[in-house]
This record gives sequence, structure tokens and C-alpha cells, in this order.
Amino acid sequence: WDGSGGGGGELVAEELPNLGRVKMHLACQKKSTAQRTINLNTFITDPLKELIELYDFLKTGHEYKKKAHLAVVAALGQLDFKVTDIAQLCGHQLLDGQPLVPCFSKDCSSRRKVLEILGKGRIEKLDELKKCPKTMGIVDLAKVWGVGASKAQSLWHQGFKGIEDLRAAVAKQAGLAAAGSPNAGPPLLSPQQLIGLRHHADFQKRMPRAEAKAIGAHVAAAAQAACPGCSVDLAGSYRRGKADCGDLDVLIAPPPEYMSWSPKERAAKGAVRSIEFVLPAVLRTLHASGVVTDDLTRGEGRSYMGVARLPAGSVEGDEDEGNGGDCSGGEGGDGSGGGGGEGGGDGELVVAEAGAGVHPSSLALVCPASTRIHRRLDIKVYAPEALPFALLYFTGSDYFNRSMRWWAKKKGISLNDEGFFQESKKKGSRIDGEFHEEADVFKYLGLAYVAPPDRSI
Repeated sequence: WDGSGGGGGELVAEELPNLGRVKMHLACQKKSTAQRTINLNTFITDPLKELIELYDFLKTGHEYKKKAHLAVVAALGQLDFKVTDIAQLCGHQLLDGQPLVPCFSKDCSSRRKVLEILGKGRIEKLDELKKCPKTMGIVDLAKVWGVGASKAQSLWHQGFKGIEDLRAAVAKQAGLAAAGSPNAGPPLLSPQQLIGLRHHADFQKRMPRAEAKAIGAHVAAAAQAACPGCSVDLAGSYRRGKADCGDLDVLIAPPPEYMSWSPKERAAKGAVRSIEFVLPAVLRTLHASGVVTDDLTRGEGRSYMGVARLPAGSVEGDEDEGNGGDCSGGEGGDGSGGGGGEGGGDGELVVAEAGAGVHPSSLALVCPASTRIHRRLDIKVYAPEALPFALLYFTGSDYFNRSMRWWAKKKGISLNDEGFFQESKKKGSRIDGEFHEEADVFKYLGLAYVAPPDRSI
């Protein structure tokens, strides 16, 4: 790279000559909001999406086909015409001038699937899988949080044909265990899988932005109490501006000055004495307020997975204005702090005025009992210098991130949620630099900055 991030040159990864033409076709350089908002080819993309979902649950070694089908779905969604013949797709260019998926010009699985739909109106492989009791039973069981494909197959072979069979068996086993019966047998599910089964119906429902914002406000207030001045960002599809999301990822980072303070100085300023204590302190507050109802991990260190539900109340969470992710912080919080600019924290929650000691129960962002649904909540704590990388990683989309990591790898660099690392046969060494916001990460890789709402590819 040119320079070291200090005072000399500009910190930019080396640009290899043979990568110049590749860059323009990268998924992480395409803006999703520039694509058509109306998909004229849902009769093709919907069956392909169904097939992709089944591949996801079955884990049948079709990862390559899944990626190819995803690329086709994305490409077809951008077309400004309804496809009637496969020849229309060979060599056709997308609305932004970039070529369509090249696989259409040769025989491959994706091309054959599209041909099937155009000729028969269906995909025989999809019909075959959907008619198979074993396949659909495994898919049903695998939808329980914590039950993966392997466990679902094991449960199927034990005689469970779906979630209702499993639910009945778990209830029976619990009754036998409570009675001290030796016939209870070993637990069918782990404690985490039992939580997933108990809240399965809730986890299948999408979370509106207002509800995600309200849960985020509770986390933000708890974080401010543990570490005043910290940043709190809602990532994932929320930060990409989607109307709803499946779960909620919350990222917390202490202010930069916190890292230079001694434990005694931190305590004097009302903060926890170590960054390792931030998450436990946040979780104690959320448990005490009833916001967090179940733990899927213990929450030690800097990462936590759990279940959240808004407290009972009568005031619904405010709808967001614009595409920012800022959140009102109750009394004193004005919700005005989402960053602007290229690398701004579009999912940032600002509750700075609330200060330490503010309990989430004082926030006005609560919902009626009818919307009190159990939601999946992940909380992660990062050092300030890692936050731009964490925001990039957890904002997604997955396809966007894979494209960016692939580009970094081509330059001999490893990119993850903690930073840049020089790839080598030994454990990679961290690449130091001035990475204050996401735009700096893009710049280092020689890529144009793409705002969060444009990453849903």
C-alpha cells in the first residue's frame, strides 16, 4: 500500500493492473437503489428463491448452485422488460450498462432452471423437493432457531415429522422429568434450542422499523449508563433502510478517549472500568427492565445473542424519518444524531443527553401489548478503531460483503469485522491506519463508497 497512514503517503491498498477491469463488475460497486423497484420477472425469480431457501435448509452441497441462482435472481430483478425467451438474456446488458450474468450464454444449472420456467412454468426439482415428506419435514424442523440441518435430519430419523411432533414430544419429556420419571430420557433439545422452539412463531414474524428502533433505544440507554458517550448503532437490514427486519444487530463502541483512560478515571466519569464490562452491565439493565427475556449465549466478553421483547405500554414507537437510524432517547434525547456524510453512522442512536443512570423504563418508546412479540437480539461491543469495520460487516448485505472480501483478498488483504489484516501463511498481522468511518475502508481498497441503503444486493 502507498504510505503507512501516518504523515507520509495516502493509505491505499495496492491496485494490481489485472484487477482494473474486474472492479467495475463487483457487486459491492453496484447501488441497489439504482435498480428497478418493480420486478417484472417474479414468475422466474420467485421459484428460484424457493429453491435457494430449500438449498439453505438442506445443506445438500449445492452451495455453488445457490450462489449462481442468487446472481440470476438479482440480475433478472433489474431488467426493464419481461423475459419470454432465453435468447433475450444472452449478452444483454443491465440498466447500469454492466453485463447480465454470463452463465446464460452456456449450459449450466441456472440457465436450465430459467428454461424450465419459460417452457413449463415451473421447476421440476423444486416440485420434487416440495412433494417429499422427508425434505419438507427437515425444512420445518430446521426453522427452529438453533436447530441446524444436521440436527433436523437427526430428529427426522428419530421419528419427528415436523415442529408440532417435536413440540409434543418436548412437552411430554418435560412432564416426565418434572415427575422424576426414569423414562424421561436424555434431553431432545439443548436449552438454546428449547428457547427457539418456545418462541418459534414469534421469530417467524418480521419486525417493523418502529419496533426495532424502540428496542434499540432501550439498549442505547443501558449502554449510556454503562459507558457515557458511547456510540450505539443498529445494523443489518435496519441500517440499510428496510421497512422491517428479521432480527436486530446492535453494535456498541466506547468513545475513543475512553480507551486512554485508566480504570480509575473511567470509574470517576461514571463508566465501567474495562471495555470487557460494558456488555455485562448493559445486559444487567436489560434483564432488570424485562426487555431481555431469554439468553441464547451467556454474554461474556463482547458478544451476546438473546431474545428481547418491548415492555408493556400504550405509546407506539415513532416512525423513522428518512433513511437514518437515529432514535429518540426518552427524556432529553432528541434523536438527532445520525451521521451525515459519506461514512456517517446511518444506524446510530444518540442518547447522549440522557447520561448515566437513565433506566430504559423511562423511555417513551414502548408498544401496545398486541405488538409485544419476542424478537431475536444480538449485541456486540467493539473498540472504537474497529467500529467502521464492524458496521460494514453487520450492515450487509451478505452478497455485498462477500464481494468486498473477495476484492480485498485479490489484493492480498483479509477483511473482517475487526479490521484489515495482511494475508500470509502465518496468522495475518493487522494493518494499522486511520480508519475513522466506513468511507475510509472503501477508500483503502480503491472502491467508491456505497451508502447503507444501496447495499441491499
